[in-house]
Amino acid sequence: AAAGLLGMLLAHLRGRTAWACAAFAAALLSKEAGAAGILLTSLADLSRRRHDPARAGDSLRLSAYGAYAAVLGAYLGMRFGPLSGGPQTGLAIPWAERLYHGLRALAETGRVFALPWNLRIEYFAIAPESALAWAAAAGGAAAVAGAWAAAWRFASRESSLKFWLMWPLPFLVLTSPLLPAGLLNLRLFAERWLYLPALGACAALAPVLARRPRLAALLLASWTASAASWAS
Repeated sequence: AAAGLLGMLLAHLRGRTAWACAAFAAALLSKEAGAAGILLTSLADLSRRRHDPARAGDSLRLSAYGAYAAVLGAYLGMRFGPLSGGPQTGLAIPWAERLYHGLRALAETGRVFALPWNLRIEYFAIAPESALAWAAAAGGAAAVAGAWAAAWRFASRESSLKFWLMWPLPFLVLTSPLLPAGLLNLRLFAERWLYLPALGACAALAPVLARRPRLAALLLASWTASAASWAS
């Protein structure tokens, strides 16, 4: 999915719509989250247009987006038609509880990005047991949002860096427990949901770490050691 999305972006920015469609299809067939490809190309176009106003005329190619929409439509028709596996039943989760899960998901996302310790195949949405659980979820979410805002301010003059900071957002929004899509998106806490958004976080770190090779080596060693620990 990552290779497909990156290939789609590269082909799109070079005006190769047919290749971009093929890469987009590969991303979709690998993982449903590949649907974020249309949003990512839009962000790339808007970022490029703002950075280079002289290219504003060729930044938003409606014909290309029409082709991408056709690919997505064909995929959705198959995914929720012949390959749907039967009707899906949603869950009536109270909005207050969904808010808690949304805050906790954002906090957990930041924790996994920074310290991938005790990774899990699956998490389950457990209702908040106390006011302390609410406070922890809200505090963690606020810390992640604050760190992202600080990084955005730091990257105010770097168009490409801003794009990589925006990269995780489509994935996190589409899978947020705030969306009433039933049980599936209440399992955002599973790290498999975070592989694709983590690409943007790593790319945003790259320019900083390129000037600090010792820190980069320490971070890679820390992440490798942390990721070696798995929970059942």
